[in-house]
Amino acid sequence: MSTASSSARHGAGGLVLAACLVAGAAAAAERCIPLVAQTTSERVTSDCASPVGLCTAGTVSGPWLNGEQRYTASLLAPAPGGASALLYAGTIEITTAAGGLSISDFGVFDPATGAIAEVGVISGGSGAFQGATGRTYLVGQSNAGGGFDGRLSGTVCFER
Repeated sequence: MSTASSSARHGAGGLVLAACLVAGAAAAAERCIPLVAQTTSERVTSDCASPVGLCTAGTVSGPWLNGEQRYTASLLAPAPGGASALLYAGTIEITTAAGGLSISDFGVFDPATGAIAEVGVISGGSGAFQGATGRTYLVGQSNAGGGFDGRLSGTVCFER
C-alpha cells in the first residue's frame, strides 16, 4: 500500500472518529424524553392573531405533558397539483403548570376525509421547558367543534 493511500485512509478514519466524538458529546449534553399525548381542540375566533383567520384551543393529555394548547395558523394554502388537500403552518403554544412549550409546525389537511398530519419543531419554552428542543408529529382527525383530535408524539430534549 502506498504512503499516500495509507495517509488518505487514516485521514478519513480520523474525520469519522472526530465526527463520532462530536456527535457523542452533543448527545451527552442533552437529555431527551419521548413525548406521547392526546390532543383535542376547537376552532376559536376570540383573540385569534392568525393572518389567515385560523386558531384553535384545547387540551394536551399525556403521561408527563398535560395542559392547555392554542394553535395560530400563519399559512393556509391549497396543495399543489390540484389535490384537494390544504397545507398549513403555524405555532402551537402549550401551557402547563410547569411552564410553556412552543412548537412551530407545518402539515396537511384533507377536507374530504378530515385527516391531518403534521411535523413540528420545538422552538423554545418557559419554566421547566426553558431551552427545550426536539421534534413532534401529530396525526389526527377533524371534529365537530371545527378543531382536531389527535395523537402527538416525538421527542423533547433538554440541555443537561
